[in-house]
Amino acid sequence: MIKKSYVENQKDYKYCPSDCGKIVNKISDNLENIDCVCGHSYCFKCNEENHSPSNCKMNKSWMEKHHSESENINWILINTKQCPNCHKNIEKNQGCNHMTCQKNSGGCGHEFCWICLQSWSSHQNYYNCNKLKDNTQKSEEEIKRERAKLDHDKYMHYIERYDNHDKAKKFAISSKEKLKQKIDEKTNQILLEDLQFLIKAIDIVIKCRRVLKNSYCLGYYCKSKELYEFIQEKIEQQTELLSELTEMNLDE
Repeated sequence: MIKKSYVENQKDYKYCPSDCGKIVNKISDNLENIDCVCGHSYCFKCNEENHSPSNCKMNKSWMEKHHSESENINWILINTKQCPNCHKNIEKNQGCNHMTCQKNSGGCGHEFCWICLQSWSSHQNYYNCNKLKDNTQKSEEEIKRERAKLDHDKYMHYIERYDNHDKAKKFAISSKEKLKQKIDEKTNQILLEDLQFLIKAIDIVIKCRRVLKNSYCLGYYCKSKELYEFIQEKIEQQTELLSELTEMNLDE
């Protein structure tokens, strides 16, 4: 208890958040990313998993967005429209643009055009919603929907690649344990030292996957992307190459 109390009251000492019991002494103000001897890599400042190259603020916002209901709200904005009469959200599930706000679903029965939201009766035998509108002609709801779609598409681009590298990192971690077992089985045939480079290679892949994963968090918030995307592309190329080599059959 005395040791725990001492550590908790020291700004340069912290317990590893993996609950391994190890204590880390931050020897430099510039040192934020810690690789504990237990194998856990984390940020000394926020105690979350090492999120470099994104900073703590970006990572926090990203994780909150990742776990919040904001994307569900965006989905509603993108895929549904409000009835012009009763403002109930309606999803278009058929091909025809002739929409009816169904009373059996709590609607009002109003009939309208899915495209321009005008009353269906005003269309008569022709359509007046085929012309491209500029922003001065668009309603606030249309502008809001378009903005939500752009935000959603941008988020999906980055989260898909973020999740892909996260899954690849987890696969590399499991591969490392399987490789250790295979190496133990082959120690009678091959010197253990001759196979340690494979473990080091997978460690590099794990670190690269973590950096690449978090680079998509940085990319989502980053405004200047040219240099960032150039570096990211080079790291991804080399990581994929090394990853492919580490996944080869050990007998080969």
